[in-house]
Amino acid sequence: MEGEGSGTISVHNMYANNGSQNTFGYEEAPKVPLSQKAYEILRRRIITRELEPGMVLSEQQVARSLEMSRTPVREALARLQNEKLLKYVPQKGVSVREMTVRDFVDVATLFRALQTFSVSEMIKQGHEFSIDEIVYLHEEQKRKVGDPWRCLELNIEMHTGIAGILGNECIIGVARNMADLVRLAGYVSSRSDFSRAFDQVFKEHDAIIDALRARDLEAFSDALRKHDEGALRRMTRI
Repeated sequence: MEGEGSGTISVHNMYANNGSQNTFGYEEAPKVPLSQKAYEILRRRIITRELEPGMVLSEQQVARSLEMSRTPVREALARLQNEKLLKYVPQKGVSVREMTVRDFVDVATLFRALQTFSVSEMIKQGHEFSIDEIVYLHEEQKRKVGDPWRCLELNIEMHTGIAGILGNECIIGVARNMADLVRLAGYVSSRSDFSRAFDQVFKEHDAIIDALRARDLEAFSDALRKHDEGALRRMTRI
């Protein structure tokens, strides 16, 4: 559909009554802005490589494929560009980011540093900390291995949780801002055979969790480094 405007959609919009309830008296589903819907669709297509690296996207093309006006699409593309999943191409629009080996190494190194610093500070300062949520997320990944998208979401939540052990909001914010690049790296490194790749990932996670349980900083750092090295090997075999 053509025309400007970033309207909203709702699964119950045919009964909308400008409030939290419709004319039948029951709660409506939350309304999702079109820009958010466009963002989520494009984000998933980029990370899963449904949109190929280097592919140029124009507002008009995307708006037509999503059956939206250009305004919410423009907002979604700008957000994805800001998150480094897209990059600006002069006189053409934006293109899908490629994940090079150098990109992977840089992202993995920084993400590992956030986790190592948080755990190091907690152990060195003698603070108690729980890893129950981290263990739960690890086990939940194993149960969701048949759903690659959800499994990767849980993987990011687990590692972000490790980075957040110190409770430092700045570190947590940086980790969350990196989440989609880490997720992209995870998808790229495992997409050739997801189940097989994550069998190895789970073994690497076991070593990380064992080190956390033992409060063994050296073992934790070593396990995290080997985890990244394993992901790099899987990526370069594709």
